[in-house]
Amino acid sequence: MSYIGIIVSFVFAGNIILSQLLVGKAFIDMTRNMKSAFSFGLVLSCVAALSCLATWILYRGILEPFGLGYLQTLTFILVITGLTLILEFFFEKLPAALRRRASSLLPLVSTNCAVLGLCLISVRSGYSALESLTAGAAAGVGYFLTLFLLSTMREAMKKEWIPRPFRGVPITLISAGLMALAFMAFDEALLKNLLG
Repeated sequence: MSYIGIIVSFVFAGNIILSQLLVGKAFIDMTRNMKSAFSFGLVLSCVAALSCLATWILYRGILEPFGLGYLQTLTFILVITGLTLILEFFFEKLPAALRRRASSLLPLVSTNCAVLGLCLISVRSGYSALESLTAGAAAGVGYFLTLFLLSTMREAMKKEWIPRPFRGVPITLISAGLMALAFMAFDEALLKNLLG
């Protein structure tokens, strides 16, 4: 698949929230307002891209040649956690307000099942190193886009009357389901025919 195909596939058709359902509690919490959705999406995009590249290198360089593929989940968890610790070191160079915000989000990102799932998908799809990096970045952008759209919808819904049983999490999940239906228009078969 071409790089454009990978990008469109991971942002829309294979969106890790709406299609792969790799979400945790942070997904609902981070859609409460646009500022937290923007911050979390940005940090997760960075971690996802770097994690996909790092886990690809580890899997293709060590685990696969030595027949240790069965250790990939445990190894990937350790790599993602270590990578977030390294990123926290780099975030120390940011201004104080940004540093506090980014540092508070890193533990949520390191324990997010979306990053681990994305690394596993990337390795099992047989991508090259650059394709894995592209897939990670595109999936992060897809996660970011979904969070941002849902947080925008949640802020708009605060001004509207919603029946009491549907307020909060239920209407957010309904909105995510409707968004998933819209994103299904970017079917993988259609993308393969159009983009190669």
